[in-house]
Amino acid sequence: MKRTVFTFVFAVLAFSIAVGQETKNSEDNTVTLNLKYKEGHYYINSDINGVPANMMIESGAYGLTIDSKFYEKHKDELRLNLKETNIKLRFLTKTYNVNLVGRAVVKIGNIVYRGRIYVVEKLGKILLPVQYLINEKDRSSIVRLDLKALKMSLLSRNRLAQDTIGCNSFPLYKMERSLYPAIYTHLTLFTQYKTVQMDGKFVVDLGNAGLLYISNSNDTVAKMIETNELKLLPVKDKSGKVVSKGLYADQCAIAGYTFRNVSIGVTDMFADVAGMLGLKFFETPVILDFSRKRFYIKPNE
Repeated sequence: MKRTVFTFVFAVLAFSIAVGQETKNSEDNTVTLNLKYKEGHYYINSDINGVPANMMIESGAYGLTIDSKFYEKHKDELRLNLKETNIKLRFLTKTYNVNLVGRAVVKIGNIVYRGRIYVVEKLGKILLPVQYLINEKDRSSIVRLDLKALKMSLLSRNRLAQDTIGCNSFPLYKMERSLYPAIYTHLTLFTQYKTVQMDGKFVVDLGNAGLLYISNSNDTVAKMIETNELKLLPVKDKSGKVVSKGLYADQCAIAGYTFRNVSIGVTDMFADVAGMLGLKFFETPVILDFSRKRFYIKPNE
């Protein structure tokens, strides 16, 4: 989905408290949520200000985006101070009417969301952008994703030092127009004929089911493809229709992590970034420190 148009401690022992789909470590105030995978996306079952809700985790939404039917059914319990609007949001190829908008601090289970809220007609789901989640105890915004283990955690600042031992660290940005988080890192592609390399910003795209897309609209990427005479192959859908372009690499190393035998999409979107990192990239554990703008990942080679 995408894109907008415009402690409990007894003596000296600490333990974890599990509530539904959520676990809170009483010693370091880390909150871990269980994820569920469905139709190419990851969801959490939690609550919004006490109202049970199934939410899709995102990185491309401008704010907490709520379907209008859900909001109308629970608006008295949600207690959100929103104003009427006539703006529109665009996700992929569809445009949606926004009925209400505002800013709020709301509880999502034992964590906090702080940012914009949109109530949208006929969306059919709730989108939760991870970059606006906050640890209730120390007010940090540090998200650990481990999609293969179906876990998402809000770390405390104290826990971060422990969990980043042996990790590589990279700058983490917020893109000005799209508001996506993006990391600045090095990409190396090992093809059958040659090895090509480049540096650039890569968007964190939790709405993209693939591993990596590179943007042919970006000058650095376009030059890399042209200079190295990389062969772009047609990408077809199930019916055989050509829907995009791509290339194959024996190895792809990005942010110090190596993937083997990978297909890489080529898109004309996002001229201001080198590419997009999709859900398959985040099957390896990563940490995004939105507070201090750092991205962490352990190298596998």
